[in-house]
Amino acid sequence: IAFSLPEGKEFTLKVKGLGELALVGAYTTAKQDVYKTGKSGKVGIEGSLEELGLVSDDVTELTVQKSSPALKRLILLTADYGNANLQSVTLDNAPNLTYLWLAGHQLATLDLTKQEKLTQLGLGSWGGEANNPVFPGEERSSNYKKVLLPMNNVIEYLSARSPLTNESIDLDNLPKLKVLMAQSPRFSKVSLAKSQDIRQVIIMRPYGGERFDIDLENKPQLEDIS
Repeated sequence: IAFSLPEGKEFTLKVKGLGELALVGAYTTAKQDVYKTGKSGKVGIEGSLEELGLVSDDVTELTVQKSSPALKRLILLTADYGNANLQSVTLDNAPNLTYLWLAGHQLATLDLTKQEKLTQLGLGSWGGEANNPVFPGEERSSNYKKVLLPMNNVIEYLSARSPLTNESIDLDNLPKLKVLMAQSPRFSKVSLAKSQDIRQVIIMRPYGGERFDIDLENKPQLEDIS
């Protein structure tokens, strides 16, 4: 895995891997899990990663450069409320991701078409542990303008704090979805056409107070809608 940020910038990094891992292009600081970028601004992690958690306001790109079948969990968050520094996230070489959480970015396109095993997807953060235990972050301003999912995706839990529209993400092709939590979306309609296992739908503070249509008839597992 490789990521870029300006020289001398600090970032928080937590990883778990199979065997030995090596950090290239950065050095340790006196603070636990906090590192500082070297002169090149290019940072790499060598080895077989299972989990990666990266928190920084300054990351401009993140790429899984080599085939990484062991990588199951990836978290990329801003440290503060959010900004537009991140330009790209490339995950084609991480086909076995099951958990992905991004928050605090303004990203034109997020291509997840290779993530056919992804079950938990977080786009933004809000609510903390009490209200959103799967993605328990403080509120961050996020905008993922186009999210491309596999046709045969297996997403079960989708949490978003982003002005998603029906054009941003295909809500009608989430056949395994059980939980939808969305804050500040811009949906025009919510029907979840293929989500026969949906159990919980929570939509809060629609963007600008905009109204939307909702049609959740014939959802036999639905327990909670608010």
